[in-house]
Amino acid sequence: MKTLYFNQNELLASIPTEIASLEKLRCLIMSDNKLLRSILTKIGSLGKLQALQMMDNKLSGVIPTELGALKMLMEIVLFNNALNGPNPTELGQLNDLVQVVLSSNTLNGTIPTQLAVLQNLAYIYVNNNTMTGSIPPELGLLQNLQLLVANNNAFTGSIPTELTGMPSLHGFYLGSTKLSGMIHPEMCGIVYNGLCNKTLLCGCGCLCPTNKNKTAVANNVSAVSKSLLLKHMLRGDV
Repeated sequence: MKTLYFNQNELLASIPTEIASLEKLRCLIMSDNKLLRSILTKIGSLGKLQALQMMDNKLSGVIPTELGALKMLMEIVLFNNALNGPNPTELGQLNDLVQVVLSSNTLNGTIPTQLAVLQNLAYIYVNNNTMTGSIPPELGLLQNLQLLVANNNAFTGSIPTELTGMPSLHGFYLGSTKLSGMIHPEMCGIVYNGLCNKTLLCGCGCLCPTNKNKTAVANNVSAVSKSLLLKHMLRGDV
């Protein structure tokens, strides 16, 4: 079995341990259910897994560090659960990772600087959590990063100048945080209206946005996931 697809059901249970025995599994998609308890650490043994989607469930506990062993993983989507604890630094070992979506949980800690080595990474969603610390200047090394959504957290400090001039970046959301200082003029053409909050000063006419809601995030994630799924199909993985 290469694909396990259980989207939009009423599954009210923990994740079955038997999934860990599916050694050929490429895509594990169990979104929009009522999955309970924690994410199985044994999922980290699925060495051929490329897509892990479990958004819109009731999963709790921490994100397992064992996911860092999934060397072929291209996307991890855990949006809208009850996950807590820090983002595991082990995600920085996933060189094929394109999309990481951890929005709308109760995650704390910082954005791991280890993500800065992932040159395929294009989409980072960590909005609507309780994360703290500064925005890592190392993220400026991500030449393929297109979207960074980190609003509605408790980040502090200023926006790193290293994030200016990123060639692929077209969306940058840091509103409703505790960031302060001046928005660099070069960012105005990149982020349009996505940075304003009460402590950020915008000298380039930025307009304060309405916050991205869960439906908008889900739609964006779905579009990227469909594109990645097409890649899986073309490669014969599904």
